[in-house]
Amino acid sequence: MKRMIYVLMAVVWLAGCGSRQPAEKTDTASAPQAPAVKTDLVEIGAKYLAKGDVVNAMGAFNQAVVINPNDVRAYFVLGQMYMQMANYDKAIENFKSVASIDPNNGQAYLMLGGCYDLQGKRPEAIDAVKKSVEVFEKQRDETGFKTSLAILQKLMQTAPGDPAPKP
Repeated sequence: MKRMIYVLMAVVWLAGCGSRQPAEKTDTASAPQAPAVKTDLVEIGAKYLAKGDVVNAMGAFNQAVVINPNDVRAYFVLGQMYMQMANYDKAIENFKSVASIDPNNGQAYLMLGGCYDLQGKRPEAIDAVKKSVEVFEKQRDETGFKTSLAILQKLMQTAPGDPAPKP
């Protein structure tokens, strides 16, 4: 049940990503982006995933990060896929990559917190979700802030292994 809540959060977030364009970064110190590839491997991976072809989807997302090591979309979806497969170490690795490339990605910290919690690492989960709350507050993202804050409160009120935190 706990895993399902975190995966559902990720899916809702990912679906929302397609409906609006993210704000352009104006920070000149942002990570450089590789030139646009004629074929968007993340889109191809998403199509494979929609068809249930996990092997080819994962291959496309992995190829996307090889071609563009700064592609947060590919890392994020890989993190979600590994999380769904209960391979939390690989999920954490990918969500950390997202956070490293884009430290203002509150969802990355929220998903990191979910992975840590699913591993029974409550202190790490709390730290990651706290960071998510901070990022969303700084961005004035009311929905992200409220969701993260509710999860943080549940994490701090329950012992590891208790029922999933629900916002």
